Amino acid sequence: MNIKHSTLAALALLAGSVASQNLITNGDFSNGMTGWSFSGYTVDPTVVSFDTNGLGANNAFSNLPGQKTFGVPVTYNMEQQFVSVPTTFEFSADIAALQTNSPKNADGGTIEVFVGTQKIASHSFGSIAGNRLDLKRERLCARFTPTAIGRVNLSIRFSRRYLTAKGLTPRNYIDNVSLRRTSGPVVCFRGERKVSTKSRLEVVGTPNDVFVLLAAPKPIATPITVPGFGGTLELDPLSLQVIVGGSLGSSGTAGFDLTAPPALAAVPIYWQAAGIGTAGNDFGPSALIGFYK
Repeated sequence: MNIKHSTLAALALLAGSVASQNLITNGDFSNGMTGWSFSGYTVDPTVVSFDTNGLGANNAFSNLPGQKTFGVPVTYNMEQQFVSVPTTFEFSADIAALQTNSPKNADGGTIEVFVGTQKIASHSFGSIAGNRLDLKRERLCARFTPTAIGRVNLSIRFSRRYLTAKGLTPRNYIDNVSLRRTSGPVVCFRGERKVSTKSRLEVVGTPNDVFVLLAAPKPIATPITVPGFGGTLELDPLSLQVIVGGSLGSSGTAGFDLTAPPALAAVPIYWQAAGIGTAGNDFGPSALIGFYK
């Protein structure tokens, strides 16, 4: 499936802030490192202003991952506790890697996310160029049911195969960390989201449900309860558009390609999907995901 440029171009408007049910404290690092605990080894862990998601610079957590002694694997862990219950959750975060030293580096770092001992998401940046030529951005997303119940740790782990040193090692960034309960489908982009190039979008939900994907340039201040649906509509109903619909199939995932026009660079777009099935109809959580040059 492909989304037409004309449909996406209609979303190029100003946006506000979305209502949230985030279980994570200080997931946007607006209060520095408050709410997080840290362990393991890294160099220069700090909160800096950085454009992690391509929509403008904000506070983001940053560090230089890697080994203190070559050949001795190590991770740097940032954690929070939350109350885990046997229901479906959505995790999301914006991550990036940047090599500011001129030589190309064979490993830009790996970021993994665990709930207790259960790995729910991971991304390896792979090799990365220098001289700021190869800024890599990714969105970590996962829809999952926890295997551990009660108070458990959400752990985000940074690692890299080589030694770490300030001024030489690629820097990793993370921002907009969110953990929400949901019964509905979630929206996620895989890979880079550069305008004028093909991007991959996925809707993940209950297998064999029918889904409808919505998008809007802004959320609504007070989410709306829709009769016959669980969850709430979080997008502005006066400006939202139906982007695509279809079946989630036996895998519970529908994926399609889209190419955003240059006019959408750095324009906030809010996405939300609704699932319709025999077990019930539900809105999933909304997600702020934009495109960049």
